[in-house]
Amino acid sequence: MGRRLHGPLLLALMLAFSPPSANAFELFGLKLFGKDKAAEEPDTIGEPWNYTVEFVLPYGADETEKKLKGASSLWADREKPASGAAGLIVKARGDYRRLLNTLYGSALYGGSISITIDGQEVSGLPIDADIANPASVRVAVDPGSVFHFDQARIINQAPPPLNRNDRVEDPAKEGFQSGEVAASGTILKAGRLAVEAWRHQGHAKAEIVERRVTAAHETETVDAILTVEPGRRAAYGVVTVSGTERMDPDFVARQTGLVPGREYDPDDIDRARERLSKLDVFRSARIEEADEIGADGLLPLAVIVQERLPRRFGVGGTYSTLDGLGVQAYWMHRNLFGRAERLRFEGQVSGIGNTFKPEDLTYRVGATFIKPGVYTPDTDFQASIFGDREVLERYTRTAVSAELGFRHEFTEALSGSLFANAGRARFEDDFGTRDFTTVGLSGTLTYDSRDNPA
Repeated sequence: MGRRLHGPLLLALMLAFSPPSANAFELFGLKLFGKDKAAEEPDTIGEPWNYTVEFVLPYGADETEKKLKGASSLWADREKPASGAAGLIVKARGDYRRLLNTLYGSALYGGSISITIDGQEVSGLPIDADIANPASVRVAVDPGSVFHFDQARIINQAPPPLNRNDRVEDPAKEGFQSGEVAASGTILKAGRLAVEAWRHQGHAKAEIVERRVTAAHETETVDAILTVEPGRRAAYGVVTVSGTERMDPDFVARQTGLVPGREYDPDDIDRARERLSKLDVFRSARIEEADEIGADGLLPLAVIVQERLPRRFGVGGTYSTLDGLGVQAYWMHRNLFGRAERLRFEGQVSGIGNTFKPEDLTYRVGATFIKPGVYTPDTDFQASIFGDREVLERYTRTAVSAELGFRHEFTEALSGSLFANAGRARFEDDFGTRDFTTVGLSGTLTYDSRDNPA
């Protein structure tokens, strides 16, 4: 016999998508039957146990069947044997929750699920049941009807923000309102948005303290009431740094841009992570908030990092029938003095094969130095010098050029640069030798509002 929810039911909306317990049937975080833990699950790998599996749904439920198969462990692993008879039973039991979560995700709260092995309902099979090898597994699902919201309310919803950058999507516009399809994902998203709205207004520890979700099967409707506790408004406290080896921890804290005393904003935390990532010295970097806001209204923050090896080098090559063989190489130090200063030497030579005379090859060598975090965490100083010799059919060019300047990120979307540059070049051709000197300023202003600029 399949398992069916009868209503109205009061459910705690805490969908769990992690691998389920073998004996406990848990829906929305509410255990409907079974034990707290699967004590009988074997730890050892058993004899390979083959099985076939079929899904049976009413006519016209093709889309639902596709979603259910996508969530089913039985279906995903149908081409490989289970780990013994017990392993197959455990896998089948886990599918109860996976499939029901999938139904709930489509607002199908009145459905029933039956999973049988050789005609026996899995929920009633002991872990050591004697089943055939290969076994015949049948998954029969009656999805039922789509439920809609009757009530969809948020208690203690955040007021409209004064700063437009603190705006968060309105849960109602995301489908959390009367008459809309009552998908479980919509309820979960509404809770997240309700919390984020408060967090963007400085309430770092806002949380959902109560979820009341009632499914009425007679009317095929759902009442969902979410209660938010915003907590106190918070400002940044002291920023501590751990895990550094060669990096200056005070510099790392400064580079986050999280100034003690400034009002908390989750966007600041995201920006701080991006700044640390752009330093290119950390294998990993995370920012953890303290569990509680201090009596002074300050929220301490901890930055935990793991550094990369400071040195890096690479070599490469190219070949074309026109230019011959080319070779490139570079060496880089990404933390020269402990504040993520980068020094890179590079060189390349081409034309090998077309000629073997060194003076007839084309060369380019240079060095670049970048110091991040000058003046502000978003300002970098850069200096570079390059020398190159280019041998062409009609002339030969030998030159040296240098530039120094600054790059600055004004916002996430707006950045700019200003550089002074100078160069000296000598051209040799049939008319003799000529020298040129250039001096100039160059600047850029870039606006890029893409979510994931490449």
